[in-house]
Amino acid sequence: DIIPNRFFEDISETLKNRAISLSSRNYYYRLLFFSCSSNSAENLKFRNSFLNAPGFYIWKSCQRGKEALDTRTIQWLKTSVIHVVKEYFAGVKLPQNDNVIDNKIYITINRNRKEILQSSQVVLRELNINCFDIQIEQNSKGIFDLFLYMNPNQNTAPIKLKLSLPFLDFIITQHYGLKVNQDFIMYQKRLDIFKNQILQSEKINNDEKNEMLLVKLEKNNNTIQLSPIKFKLKKIDAQNTTLEVFNE
Repeated sequence: DIIPNRFFEDISETLKNRAISLSSRNYYYRLLFFSCSSNSAENLKFRNSFLNAPGFYIWKSCQRGKEALDTRTIQWLKTSVIHVVKEYFAGVKLPQNDNVIDNKIYITINRNRKEILQSSQVVLRELNINCFDIQIEQNSKGIFDLFLYMNPNQNTAPIKLKLSLPFLDFIITQHYGLKVNQDFIMYQKRLDIFKNQILQSEKINNDEKNEMLLVKLEKNNNTIQLSPIKFKLKKIDAQNTTLEVFNE
């Protein structure tokens, strides 16, 4: 049967109302999804646009199985997610191609407030983007879920950030620097949990106890990037120590 246009118009207006609860929003997501029987690529992209849900097409594609996404899509998704995580952990806006410029992620002590500009920040943890990966897992209900995996070391279980809808929509929207809705606070808590799990899993070794790492915002060839500076206390003898500075 042909679904009347008024049906879609009503749902569209409802989803634009940001005052409705998350559970209600998810209900309308599911209602619209199951009302559209065709799963062609063209129709999936239409639903992407209609729902204002840029992650919908990727999530739906994942339901075909663990090998559903090609290497190019996986790499694009990883770049997008890490870009958002990198910005949030450091508390600064970075260019979309920052992962190419710098393969490090810095968890810093930042106020995370837009009205306060911190040109230099103390780094709590420095991570390599190669520790992160995108994985697809099937849950007990038979649904395939997307995760950002972080492997701290061989002796620690992986830390996972679930990329469910509409959180995946938020990540992609943030990656492109578009305006996000009021649900940001809820997503912020999810990113904070992920950050705290990483900090708890990473133990400080003895060498790092005498080191401090700062990152400062710099403009290089019209590109904003984070530049690290390391401070290290070096013991000369029993009575004297010196402070060494390394520009990495």
